[in-house]
Amino acid sequence: MAPSPGDPCTTHLRPGANDQVAIQSALLEAAVGHVICLDEGTYRLSDGLSLGVPGVAVRAPFGRAVLDFSAQASDAPGLQLLGDDVELQGVEIRNTAGDGIRIVGGDGVHLRGVRVGWGPEAPPVPGARGIAVEQATNVTMEAIRVRGAAGAGVSLDGSAGVSIDGISIARGPEGISYGDSVDVAVRNERILLP
Repeated sequence: MAPSPGDPCTTHLRPGANDQVAIQSALLEAAVGHVICLDEGTYRLSDGLSLGVPGVAVRAPFGRAVLDFSAQASDAPGLQLLGDDVELQGVEIRNTAGDGIRIVGGDGVHLRGVRVGWGPEAPPVPGARGIAVEQATNVTMEAIRVRGAAGAGVSLDGSAGVSIDGISIARGPEGISYGDSVDVAVRNERILLP
């Protein structure tokens, strides 16, 4: 849906008949400075999503937008972020087969008000992490909730300059994993493991 004058959103999406194509097309067609807004509701997805364009924001400004991957066939991440200066805000990632969110090699990635979780109806593959940060720099996470990961709630691997402020991790085997990462600050964490 096209934005109206004065609308901060470049693109508006709402749940529909083919959420997989709609969202992935918006991610592929985005340009630097674009803001993709997800309307409130549940989006049904059958495969992972990927954002490689730098300078793009994905937001749910009108209420909780749930990306439900219960029908995902492969164990790819639900959402893979590959670009620099990207933002994910107010989105819930649910029932992915693999990692919930995977950030790979990006610089300046920001997650705010993001939830990642699994229910008993669609458990993740062994080792699937809530949020995986690999070879990335200057990553910020604020007001994050991870529930039911098979691996670490948050996994940091070979990354630097990671700031986590306000995170809740529950119902998983491990809270935050710090593999070969430096300059990591964690504040206001609440970790409830079995």
